[in-house]
Amino acid sequence: MLLLSIVIAGVLYAEGETLHRWVIAFSHKVAGPAGENLLRISNSTIRGVVYGFIGAAVAQGALAWFGLAIAGVPNALSLGLLVCLVSVIPGGPPLIGFIAAYWLFKQGEMVWAGFLVAWFMFVVGTIDNVVKSLVIGRNSPLPLSLILFGVIGGAIAFGMLGVFLGPTLLSLFYTLLRNWVNKPEVLSGADAEAKSVSIEGPSC
Repeated sequence: MLLLSIVIAGVLYAEGETLHRWVIAFSHKVAGPAGENLLRISNSTIRGVVYGFIGAAVAQGALAWFGLAIAGVPNALSLGLLVCLVSVIPGGPPLIGFIAAYWLFKQGEMVWAGFLVAWFMFVVGTIDNVVKSLVIGRNSPLPLSLILFGVIGGAIAFGMLGVFLGPTLLSLFYTLLRNWVNKPEVLSGADAEAKSVSIEGPSC
């Protein structure tokens, strides 16, 4: 599947400009300027998710290195880099932390082993959701709380793909709902005349 994804991405990248123009023209035909606006929102949200993955990986790697160094685990920098690389795998960073904590436990360092387990569970294991939400929030019209729900809910429902689908679909729905609510009502002729009479009062 990974090889197939790379091949498809290469084909799409080779014809990227043509496909980009076609998608913009198609969205304009379907929904006019609103379609182009939704397309830009989708693009910025997906770009924010990618940047969020990179930022979360760097944050998890740095925090893992910090915790491992404090606990006295050898090669803490190398293990922090490994955490950064496996951060895209669900449960990857805590697994490395638990292995390091088990090594400390075998060395008789029970306090530091417990510290390392708590550090990887409650700090390293959760910082990715915070970083992704903050980064995506800079590229999406969604409020921060909805972004967090989109990332977590999408990941639970669809796995890795859901991390991209959740915030994107939620941002599109939020934009459509906001535009629909804020759109001024168009009154018919009779309604407009009745409203004008109610405002101006009856003529004498």
